[in-house]
Amino acid sequence: MPLDGHNGPDRANPFIFRGVLAIRGAHGDQAGELRARNNLAIAYQHQGRYAESLRESDRTKAIAEKLGDMALLGILLKNSADTCQLMGDLEGALIRGSEAVRVLAESQDRHTEAMARAGLGETLRLLGATLADLGRTADARQSWLEALQLAESMSDARTAELRLLAWSGV
Repeated sequence: MPLDGHNGPDRANPFIFRGVLAIRGAHGDQAGELRARNNLAIAYQHQGRYAESLRESDRTKAIAEKLGDMALLGILLKNSADTCQLMGDLEGALIRGSEAVRVLAESQDRHTEAMARAGLGETLRLLGATLADLGRTADARQSWLEALQLAESMSDARTAELRLLAWSGV
């Protein structure tokens, strides 16, 4: 079993990932350390510790950029976009989600790119709903249209759902 701290019932326990980090660091396993740091950020997110999740994601992002691990960088950005969305920070989610889609498209990781696109579509839909609630109907419409355009560019199972959600606001 790989020692990345991501298996078993304790996968959302930051204590596990901090231990894995120490072991990976002691052995000079930078790739394993990056995976463990990503998992630590996810564990913080699952516990509702969003600020800690974003700090760990940003710390790990810098390391992934330095090592040139574009696939993991894209995954980190996608996960941190999800965290921003959970926090209600739709602007942060849009920025990180858009960057995740760009990075993952360059990395050729199609599966994770599709997940990032779906997350970005959901963020655009939520932003549209928020703007509509604020009475900013033109901005809401633009956000929903962007969600629709994104859905139309995708070829996965979420496309139809995003299309429906986007049109519900237009």
